[in-house]
Amino acid sequence: MTRNSPDQLSHAVTLHRKGAFSEAAEALNAYTANRDFQSLTAGDNREPGTPLFSIIVTLAPGHDPALLLRDITAQTVQDFEIIMAASNTDITPASKTCMLLCPPAFTMAEQFNAAASMARSTILTFLDTGCSVPPDYLERLAAAFTELDIYALRGRIPARGACKFNELADHLDLGPADCASALEVPVNLAVLREAFVQLGGFNPLLSEGAGLGLACALSNAGAENRMAYRPDVVIRRDWAASENQWAEREALMQLDSAYLKATAQAWPTVQARQAMAENDRVKGLRSGLELPARNTIRLGNKELDLGLMLKAKGNLPVLLEHFKDARQPVFTSMVSAALLKTGRYAEAKTYLEQMPENEEVRLKRKSAELLSAMEAPLEKEPRVHVLLLACDREKEVGPALRELAKTDYSNYAIYVADNGSSDATYARCETVLAEFPEHIETHLQRFPVNIGRPIGHNWLLADHDHSAAEYICIADDDLFAMEPGWLTDMVKTMQLFPEAGVVGGKAYGPEQYRTIHGGVRNIIWMDREDLVLSGGKDELDYGQMDYIDMVDHVIGCLHIYRSDVLFGEIGMFDPGLSPCQRVDVDHHLRVRLSGRQIIYNGFIEIGHLRSGGGQPMTPARLGNVLGNQIKMLYKHDPDQVRAVLAALAKVREKWLGQ
Repeated sequence: MTRNSPDQLSHAVTLHRKGAFSEAAEALNAYTANRDFQSLTAGDNREPGTPLFSIIVTLAPGHDPALLLRDITAQTVQDFEIIMAASNTDITPASKTCMLLCPPAFTMAEQFNAAASMARSTILTFLDTGCSVPPDYLERLAAAFTELDIYALRGRIPARGACKFNELADHLDLGPADCASALEVPVNLAVLREAFVQLGGFNPLLSEGAGLGLACALSNAGAENRMAYRPDVVIRRDWAASENQWAEREALMQLDSAYLKATAQAWPTVQARQAMAENDRVKGLRSGLELPARNTIRLGNKELDLGLMLKAKGNLPVLLEHFKDARQPVFTSMVSAALLKTGRYAEAKTYLEQMPENEEVRLKRKSAELLSAMEAPLEKEPRVHVLLLACDREKEVGPALRELAKTDYSNYAIYVADNGSSDATYARCETVLAEFPEHIETHLQRFPVNIGRPIGHNWLLADHDHSAAEYICIADDDLFAMEPGWLTDMVKTMQLFPEAGVVGGKAYGPEQYRTIHGGVRNIIWMDREDLVLSGGKDELDYGQMDYIDMVDHVIGCLHIYRSDVLFGEIGMFDPGLSPCQRVDVDHHLRVRLSGRQIIYNGFIEIGHLRSGGGQPMTPARLGNVLGNQIKMLYKHDPDQVRAVLAALAKVREKWLGQ
């Protein structure tokens, strides 16, 4: 390859991106006249001969190539070679593998072309390291090329109307029957090497439309009916990382489409089929999932769709089937959460054992064991007393109490106090408490003024007889959704951890795309100047916090205490932290300093409006926050806090099996 050849390609791509298509084509011709792919070989461990398949692989950012290579090695058909192309890599060529070191100027399309030039087989199959393939992938490809008179084959997306998974497929099925006429992107594609060479391979200028360019070339050559689509040839591909740059990708696709419109004779046909498929997709005709119309959200937010669908349990089997082989972290979170939520604990552990080791994977493996232990019914229901303090929540408190009344737990009582409301909160509480089942003991009282959260809860604790209660539950006045088993699961979780003093769950807001505002919370640092607590920012919920963990703090909107913790070891809430700021953080820190555990169970999901927390931060409210923060920082010895939490962290590591 001449010295200026990659520079010529870079210049051609630059012209293409400026929309100067004629000049780009001239620069591309100059580049192709000089290129010499043979000089790119960085290592070749292939066996002699002519294999049936050449598997062409490029490196996708953020993906471990070892995962795809493992899938390839496990194929039932072993008559293949692997050709891997990368701009720079330290990967040592494995058995049957030829490595190419491509210049940085190479697009993915040109990396595929370079690798294909080294191929010796009959069939080229194009993958990148973001793909995963089932063990019979090559076997299915071989059968398809034997049974059909075709040049090119696409898999994964069944015919229109025949598949529940298409909405998230990220590729369009552009044909009305089982034989489609478009290749879209170059990944997940198999082509006869002879046809690929005759057509000149992928156009190196096309960043996002290389597959469409090849489809147009095949159509221009009169081979439109020799491009097949087979739904039984399935690989999985996710775009989670590249979705973060969706705006750029979308712009490049539009640019590539404009280029094809200007240069490809078959483009109008392909474009018409694209429009037909897009119309079907937006109307939801091809998906079994209830999703918002795509024009109402930004296409790049893949996690939004996953979070929305993960919320609906009926969607879980569909999502599991579609994404069970996906590699990106966001999909790993979703699949593992769905497996755990559907009680497929052994499958979840097997799946997680194949994932790169990180904290979430470790916790979910542990959670599979814990959830399995929690499946057994309670031998008896320990007594639970639920305390709720309400102030000026006329609209919110009724739904909150009705959610509490839906619990499938029977051995509980509820104690409600109107904390000096100026609206009809008391009357609303009175009405809804009358709707509770007859066997549930209810109590309602009114404070003449708002005495603050810690004093209000202490009053409810001291003013009533709680000696029969094994657990005390603190609930907020603006809850809006809980599963009926929330209290049963909290009690079961407490019983799994004899040293636990507190159990809480995962709180989310009312947004359409569920946002976690109370998840995993730990004290990262504490001294006289500052308290750094994790989990303070809202996060889109796509299953990344669906596990059970030992933490330093759980959100206070709905959590339970052991009674002996509240009435003995730790004591009640600090009245000096009125009206409410940092009360739970301080109390949970006291629990931790006593050596007790605080357990977060992310499978106990709590709908929480945050009616108070969502209020504007006025100077008075900010003063309360800062004042209580300072009180707490000087109330506890920072050195002691750090030492105790460090010791408890070692206990947690041992519990996790480290």
